[in-house]
Amino acid sequence: MVVSSPGFYKQGKSAIEEEFRTGRMVHRYQVVRLWEQDPALLLKQPALMPPAALARTDRPEQLLVRVAERIATIEAPGPRANTLAYAKILAGLRFAETVIDE
Repeated sequence: MVVSSPGFYKQGKSAIEEEFRTGRMVHRYQVVRLWEQDPALLLKQPALMPPAALARTDRPEQLLVRVAERIATIEAPGPRANTLAYAKILAGLRFAETVIDE
């Protein structure tokens, strides 16, 4: 996972490669810019909930609350705790620790 900001890109071109070549092997992949993604899509699957806090929104703190609410619906305590921990780590890229812990 590469996390960057919109300012990282110049003139609409990605500075991140979308292809890796070595010898005769070529590996192609799609770069996903989290800040351009609809958070609703990420909040549908527990494995995608942690990066949802970095998704597109006009109200980041409300999105963070929504992510926490969705994570709270995970029934199994272990996966819920792990998902919450991952979400807090990624949310730290966008929010101050005091906001995350509210």
